[in-house]
Amino acid sequence: MIEEQLSEVIADNPDLNPLVLRTKLKEALQGYVLEFVYNHPVYRAFLFTGGTCLRHLYGLPRLSEDLDFDVEGTVNAQAFADDVRAYVEHSLHYNHLQTRVSGNGTSVSLKFPVLQQLGLVHSSSDSRVLFLRCDLAPERTGLYGDQRAPISTTRSMFFVRAYDLPTLFGNKLAAFAGRVFRK
Repeated sequence: MIEEQLSEVIADNPDLNPLVLRTKLKEALQGYVLEFVYNHPVYRAFLFTGGTCLRHLYGLPRLSEDLDFDVEGTVNAQAFADDVRAYVEHSLHYNHLQTRVSGNGTSVSLKFPVLQQLGLVHSSSDSRVLFLRCDLAPERTGLYGDQRAPISTTRSMFFVRAYDLPTLFGNKLAAFAGRVFRK
């Protein structure tokens, strides 16, 4: 099912630059993961944040490979990875998803080895994998505004829980101010 829907993305965008096309494919995969998170009884409490949230909710013209979530309380990243894999296998009928939890347990890597099947691998140096990462960070302050916002994908429409725009903006400023720049 994933491969068929990604093939439709390719067919709908025949003249796109290959890098832009991969971006569209990643956005489709992000939609599947967001659909899983916000239809799950536990994970729907996650706060969607970061650049991908700004892209999906406000049309910011960028791609972030990660889906950032702030989590109130604790979450078992391995259980989250297992639940995503089970969802992809059972609901999306795709059995090749590879997952890995980072050493500190705050990041889940999702690898979809679909590019060969989609005809997008033309040389041995081309990646065969579309990669997404879910970053799970604790929500530390308890001081934020949040909202429920709709997202539509080719499969469905659902509501995400996200920070409101002033909080997203404040978080982005804090992240920028806290960055360490290296030469």
